[in-house]
Amino acid sequence: MAYPEKPDYFNEIEWDEKKGVSRRTERAWAAHREYFSQLEAKYPRKPMDQLTPEFNPKVNRWATKLQYGILITEQAVVDFTIAHKMLTPAELEAHEDPDEPLDQWTCGTPFIEYLRKHTGAYLYLRDAFSRVDDLLVITLYDNYSMEEEHYEEAEEKRVIEVVQEITGINDPPRWHYDFSCNY
Repeated sequence: MAYPEKPDYFNEIEWDEKKGVSRRTERAWAAHREYFSQLEAKYPRKPMDQLTPEFNPKVNRWATKLQYGILITEQAVVDFTIAHKMLTPAELEAHEDPDEPLDQWTCGTPFIEYLRKHTGAYLYLRDAFSRVDDLLVITLYDNYSMEEEHYEEAEEKRVIEVVQEITGINDPPRWHYDFSCNY
């Protein structure tokens, strides 16, 4: 099985002076998206079929919890919430320091409620396990709840398309470590 090649800058990071953290560069993100798009085009599989036995709870009862969903940055959640005026005056007033920018904790709930309303699906927002980026996962399900069969295949595809259209993110959903279960 021949995998696509990764460029040298696949894991390139830069220092974000404003936030005081390291983050993946834009060209590294582009290479990352391209690599996985090529990989998925060459080897398409259903989400649970993509999991190795160590992450499949049917095979390994101690499997680490994974989230299946679409990555989004914290800033994109904040920007979307502000642009669509999703926060009530009371929520804005309750924001502790008006001089501080809004954060994903304030904007996450209205954002995900908006997506739930427009998809008709019970999506949720989780922190992505990442050392270099402030990322969240718009989650459809996890590797444990997938067995409950939340979606039929056609319904899952429709929900993904609606989320991609609303957010403007064209990346397909993928499996991500559940940050809350980092053990």
